Amino acid sequence: DTLAIDPTKYAFDEEVIGDEGECTVYKLNSLEPTIPSLVMKIDKVLKKQNIDKLLERVKILRDEYETIKKWYQDVPDLIPEEFHFIGNNPRGGKPAIFTVQTFLGNTNEMQDVFRGMSKEELLKTLRHNAKLQAHFRMFVDITQSNADEKDEMIDTLGNKNLVLIKKEDDTRLVFLDPHHILHPKIDKGNAKKLQA
Repeated sequence: DTLAIDPTKYAFDEEVIGDEGECTVYKLNSLEPTIPSLVMKIDKVLKKQNIDKLLERVKILRDEYETIKKWYQDVPDLIPEEFHFIGNNPRGGKPAIFTVQTFLGNTNEMQDVFRGMSKEELLKTLRHNAKLQAHFRMFVDITQSNADEKDEMIDTLGNKNLVLIKKEDDTRLVFLDPHHILHPKIDKGNAKKLQA
């Protein structure tokens, strides 16, 4: 009763649509044409932990999400709305952390900014879309500023974390996994990866 959605208005699709390092991703298909479908990410990190440990992790995930959302508040639609809850995993029935976001498209409609396109292709896309170019520049400026001034950086290394989503004649920049704040100056290993 306290969920942010009405679960009776969705059908759980048992097919995995994404298997990220820390979560398995499923789709909740909307049963009503006026309501968008959703993505449901089930956390794999704490598979066999008690509720107290799950609550600690949910708090960390929520704090990171709110921090990253605040950083990028001036970049329109970059950070998708999401909410978290603890429930029973539909595969196995053990308690797990769930993250729910609006379904923004199939993987064939998304291009990973760092892995799904060449530098030349990215530049061409940005040059032909002034709005997208402005949003991308804001994203880069904020990311660089946080890294330089606070030694805090988002995780851009994950598969399809930062994507371009093409819908009809519009292309949006979206950060699909707004969690994990890195510290490149402290963690030299990550700093070297990020520079590469």
